[in-house]
Amino acid sequence: MVGLTLLGLALSTGSSWTAIANPRLVALLISFAFVGGFLYWQANLLAFANLPTTEASVLAQGETPAVILGASFMLGEKLTPFQWFGVVIALYGAWYLSRWLSKQKVET
Repeated sequence: MVGLTLLGLALSTGSSWTAIANPRLVALLISFAFVGGFLYWQANLLAFANLPTTEASVLAQGETPAVILGASFMLGEKLTPFQWFGVVIALYGAWYLSRWLSKQKVET
């Protein structure tokens, strides 16, 4: 992760950074990258180490809608109806799969 950061900084030395000169925007980008990268990675390691693979996979399925909704709320992005449809489908899939898994445990 550090290597990719250093590579990205090295390749962007000739780029203009005026687009993100606002300190609030820089703080939001860094915090969003931290939450979306490092904390997500740690949460997956913890989940897959302590839960059965099927349950951990259901939790990991929530990453995509969480990133989309996080960008919407934290960065003020407006979602298109198509994006909202995708979020609803992903959340419904996680909900349905978790209910199905709970019924499987009761039957066995």
